[in-house]
Amino acid sequence: CIVFRVEEENNLRQFLLTIVQFADWHNVRYTLFEKLLTEYPEIVHRPTPNTKSRLTICPTSTLKFHFQWKPVVLETGIMTSDYSMKAECVDGAPLLENVQAFADDFSERFHRVVDLIGMEKALLQMISTVPQQS
Repeated sequence: CIVFRVEEENNLRQFLLTIVQFADWHNVRYTLFEKLLTEYPEIVHRPTPNTKSRLTICPTSTLKFHFQWKPVVLETGIMTSDYSMKAECVDGAPLLENVQAFADDFSERFHRVVDLIGMEKALLQMISTVPQQS
């Protein structure tokens, strides 16, 4: 735990730096989530009203995406984040072979896109690329 590490090494500077990094990261996540919830209210939802780190994206009646983005503080005190994007076929939806193949392969592809263009652009690209129910 970072608190014990700070006490052990008397490194208050690193502790404060980690808090600042967390606050910055939290603001980026909050702003992005609010943007998605506002711009795409028909398809982007929080799984529960108080959920801060997860979104559910339902562009069609066949496909649902679960996105989670959490902070991670390394032993060194450096703050980073962990995210996952999982696609699933909605229960009871007619299972099309190409939809299942897309869902199975989606998480890995999403990580590659985030590495290339960043989280916000990757999420916006994903939402605009997947055909939406009319």
